[in-house]
Amino acid sequence: MQEITIQNLGPIDECTITCSSTMIFTGAQASGKSTIAKAIYFGHAIKDELYNLILSISSEPIVETVADNFSRNFRADFEQRLRQIFFKLFGPIWTIRKNAMLRFIFQNQYAITLEMVGMKRLEVLLSSPFACTVENMVRTVTAPDLDKEHRKQTIVHALGRLFSESRTPIFIPAARSLMTSLGNQFGYLYATMGDKLRDGFDYGTQAFIEKALEIMPEFSSGIGGLEATTSAILSRDKTYEIRYNTLKQLAETILKGSYRQTAGEDRLYIDDKHYVRLNYASSGQQEAVWIINLIAYHLIKNKQVVYIIEEPETHLYPEAQQQIAKLIALARNVGNDVLVTTHSPYVLGAFNNLLYADKLSEQNILDKELSCTIPANLRLDGKNTQAFFVEKGGIANAIEQETGLIDNELIDGASHDINREYDRLANLEGAF
Repeated sequence: MQEITIQNLGPIDECTITCSSTMIFTGAQASGKSTIAKAIYFGHAIKDELYNLILSISSEPIVETVADNFSRNFRADFEQRLRQIFFKLFGPIWTIRKNAMLRFIFQNQYAITLEMVGMKRLEVLLSSPFACTVENMVRTVTAPDLDKEHRKQTIVHALGRLFSESRTPIFIPAARSLMTSLGNQFGYLYATMGDKLRDGFDYGTQAFIEKALEIMPEFSSGIGGLEATTSAILSRDKTYEIRYNTLKQLAETILKGSYRQTAGEDRLYIDDKHYVRLNYASSGQQEAVWIINLIAYHLIKNKQVVYIIEEPETHLYPEAQQQIAKLIALARNVGNDVLVTTHSPYVLGAFNNLLYADKLSEQNILDKELSCTIPANLRLDGKNTQAFFVEKGGIANAIEQETGLIDNELIDGASHDINREYDRLANLEGAF
């Protein structure tokens, strides 16, 4: 996705963002960070939704006499699916602001706009080039001479060209401890829910739950078990070995142990013999584990994705916040995009160090010593990193033009306020 525009949606009055490989959003609670994160996730998810819709079409050929009617029906189904996702992300129609608007620009003139008309209807507008391309794609993949696998590949390649993107988005919500706090009961409860109850989850959270449940059995031996499936690569590829060892070290430092899904239980192993059930572990470990698991799974399996991660710092000690920022940078540096929302000055400070390290590497400053401080695979490329402060219904650039780093006022602002308050109290004591 090249660009997104948001108007009158949640706390956001208006903003336009040109997307980049690394995007960091900070600001007070209820300022609109989650609205932006969900909107960008929505834009990335459209490709996969369109894939599923096209794949569900009967493989019977379309005769010319009904082709136009078929195209109209398909378009109506697609537009209706976009409306459903919109309301599953942002709330029921009666809670949406008048004239709310989302516009996604994928490339050239390929665009989708969703716009509230009054308070009763959400219009979906497909740009003519986008609509024509999709209609031609549908006609192509319903040709009678395509077998199932060839048909799938044809759709994948066509959508890749349409969206200039082949990666799947992975949404990791702030409410991720929902899964771990219920322990091994959660999978059963979710499986036995009816569709109506499942629809109670917002679109992003539901996708997160289903992805986590899908890959959970692969962690029967922890991260090491995932790695075993790629041991042949590990034995040949030095870069992969370094990446894997860094991943494992960061994961164990953050969790103070190793996650495994064993005997139907989520366990956190302290060593080879001793473990604690994850729902009895600390709140920080419960919050962090599925950030780590999802990054580990896709990194080890060499599956490139787009991560949207809300508040990775939740319930973590500052040292662990620094380590999880490095883990996210590691994920970014293997061909993934990342979007992070955060309240934490520690996370912002950690990202700043990774940006600074990259800046120093470009200046060839003491490369050996620099690598010992922050290895190359953990640095953040300043040219493809954006940071924004979300406030007053919009966004402001949080990168200082002169330094290329995140504005220190954003990192230290709260500390300055606390210190100034302390100084006033100290002055009162002195005056007394």
